Parts: sequence; C-alpha cells; structure tokens
Amino acid sequence: MKKFIASFILFFSVFSLSFADNFLSHRYFEIKVDTPFLFSNNTMMLSDFFQEQLVIDLAKIADSIPDDGFNISSKASPSVAITINLKNGPKIGYLSGIDFYGSMGISKSLFEFLGYGNELNETINFSTNAYMDMFVYSSVQLGWNSRKYKFCVTPTLFSSVMHVSANKIQATIQNTPEGKVILNTEGSFDIYSPVAVTETTGFQRMINELTSNFTS
Repeated sequence: MKKFIASFILFFSVFSLSFADNFLSHRYFEIKVDTPFLFSNNTMMLSDFFQEQLVIDLAKIADSIPDDGFNISSKASPSVAITINLKNGPKIGYLSGIDFYGSMGISKSLFEFLGYGNELNETINFSTNAYMDMFVYSSVQLGWNSRKYKFCVTPTLFSSVMHVSANKIQATIQNTPEGKVILNTEGSFDIYSPVAVTETTGFQRMINELTSNFTS
C-alpha cells in the first residue's frame, strides 16, 4: 500500500510538472506595468555620491563643469498593458502610456560664482535653458492565433500634451560698494498645448517677479 501511494504521488507530481510546463509556455492573460526611467548628466557620476563620507566641494564641482556648462536630461515612459492571448483563438489587448522628455542646461559661470564667489563691483553673467515634451498614446491589439498562422492589427492613437521651452534665460549678479546685491534677469519661454491654458494670472505674476530687477 505504501509503495502504491508513493508511486501515485510520484506520477501525480510528474504529471503536474508536465502540465504546468505546457500551460505556462504560453501566456493566456497578461497585465504588464512598465516604468522605464532614464537620467543623465555630463559631469557627475553615482560613485561621487556613494561614499562613506560625502564632501560637497563647490570649488571642485565648478572646476569639473565643462566649458559649455552643466547639462541634465531625463526620459520616462510609464505604460500599462492588458492582453488576452489564447493559443488557438482571439488575441485582444490594450496599451496606454506616457512619454516624457526633458533637458536643462546651466552655464559654468554660475558654478564658478558658487564655488569661488565674486569681487566687489564684479558682474557675474550666467544663463540657462530648458525644454520639456510630453505625449500620451493608446493602442488596441486585435488578432487571431492558430496553429498555422497568426494575424494581428494594432491601431494606435498618439497625441502631444505639452511642449515647454525656455531659451536664453540670462541673469547678472553684482555686489555694489554700498553692500547691496543687484540681480537682473531676463528671458522668455514658450508653452504649446492642444488644450487651452487658462487661469494663468498667478503664473504670469510669478514670471514677472522673477524677471524684474531685484535689489537687497
């Protein structure tokens, strides 16, 4: 009796493993969440931060900045997909996601000012630029699977959500003999969107304050 039970358990285990292998070799239903993210810059590395004792030397950072300035860029593409994919039958799927791209550049003179300061009456000029693009997309998969052929069509809807660009934003800083710090800024930025942008009074007020002369 014990041998029979042991043989039955062994047979059932082998049968289950064989069935699972055949069943799992094809994904009949799938939910996929994808969140890729990329970040890069032209100066610093991760090893600069993962240290036992982190020392922030502004002068050393200023020396390491390239002549064309410090640049950072990022990209993110989160998406969600749901798919029903029968081995011999219909294939139905839905995918929706967002694509984001962004970049920002800062002139080296700003880091030199932070690392070394400036002399009395010396004028420090620095500039920055940035852009951002955002898109959304949705697609539907419709197809049919059989042993002899597979057929699938994927209509996709793609749309731009927003484009923001800030070009040639410049600023000057000067220490006067009276002990004042004069900051002058000027620049422009553009926003493009298929959706009307409303209620911008508060945002415009903030931009006006940033681009006006500041004296303290």
